[in-house]
Parts: sequence; structure tokens; C-alpha cells
Amino acid sequence: MKKRLAGFATVLALLLPLVPAEAAAAGRYGQHGFTEVKTQGTGEGTYHLLRHTDTGAQVVWLENGSETREFAIGFRTPPEDSKGANHVLEHSLLCGSEQYPLNDLMHILQNSSVAQEINAYTSEDYTTYVFSTADEQDFYNLADIYTTCVLFPRLRTEPNIFKQQGIRIEYADGKAQYNGIVYNELRLRNLDTAQNSLNFVSGQLYENLYGDTSPTFDAGGAIPDIFDLAYQ
Repeated sequence: MKKRLAGFATVLALLLPLVPAEAAAAGRYGQHGFTEVKTQGTGEGTYHLLRHTDTGAQVVWLENGSETREFAIGFRTPPEDSKGANHVLEHSLLCGSEQYPLNDLMHILQNSSVAQEINAYTSEDYTTYVFSTADEQDFYNLADIYTTCVLFPRLRTEPNIFKQQGIRIEYADGKAQYNGIVYNELRLRNLDTAQNSLNFVSGQLYENLYGDTSPTFDAGGAIPDIFDLAYQ
């Protein structure tokens, strides 16, 4: 898990979370550890591409005067198989950090923040953690929590987070059975529905086209592949 997290180098944000708006407008990024690489005006506003000097992380800041402040921090996560590691990481990284060691952090945020959206997504080749809020202080609070969670998650030292969010074996009435949030989501995907039938056909098509390569694999995970996923 540590190696996987350390390998992700790209940070994407729709608004710069750690630079005050007035400082950004004046172009004084250096004192905050950033260098402006490119600026481009569009009908939506002005995009600023910044690079963090020490880590090389990239930040995209959209200056548009909107009252809603949107944030996203994302990582390139092309799947190596269909075990669902990216999907489990998406769930697990928001289960607290070294700075915020709370088991039910997401529930606390949803009940205490005024954000319109607090969420995370696993796509075919990237994972992103997003929120949007109209309150400036709420924005900076959430940006701090999100950043520490994805860069310094409790998951690195708490294997039970993986078991809860991903997959585990439980014993009930003398029988062993699988459980876990992501595992149960995948079980629902295996139900006999028209959409699942379409997904199956699509998966077979991709396998024939791309073989044993990343586009064929399911970033969200699949059964029975997830049975081989382990905490490392």
C-alpha cells in the first residue's frame, strides 16, 4: 500500500486549496511552494497550471468568480488486474488520517459540513476525491482533511480498514462467508439485470480486443478476482 501511494505523483484541483485567493490573484505562488507553468483563458474563466516545487505535483486552479468552491485531488490508477485494489483504496483512504484518526470521518463530515457534495470516484484509469461548498472556511477545512487522508491515511497502519471496506472472511453459525463494503457492491453488480448483462458483453469485447492489458481489467473489481486481494 505504501509503495502504491508513493507512486502517485499527480494532484488535480479545480481550486487551489492551500493558497489564499488574494495571493493567487496577485500571482505570488512562490511563497506557497508553487510555480506557475501556464495560464489560459476560456469562456469558463482563467485556468492556472501550477507545479509544486518540492514534489512536482500539478495543480489546476480555475479562476472564475463562482460562489461555489470545487475541489478534486486525483491519482492515475490504471488497474493491473480485476481484484479491485483501486476501488478499495478509494473507500479506505477516507477512513481517517494521521492528523484525523477517526473511524467514521466521512459520516462526521457529512453531518458537520455545509458542502453540497462530498464524494470519491474510481474510474477506468484514475481515482479522484471531490467536494464542493459555497463556504470559504468549509472549503479550506475539507481541503486539509482530504489532502491528509489521501497522502497520510490510517490505512497504512490499520489493516482492519481494508477488511471493513474491502473484503474479509467472517464466521457465522459455523460457516465461513465473505463480507466487506466493496465486496457487497460487486455482489449487486452480479445480479441478473439488463445492465449487468450489457456489462458482461462489454467485458468480453474488451478482453478480445485488448487481451491481458489494463483496458480489459475492471478497476472497480470483479468476483471472483477480489477473493485474491490482500492487505500488503
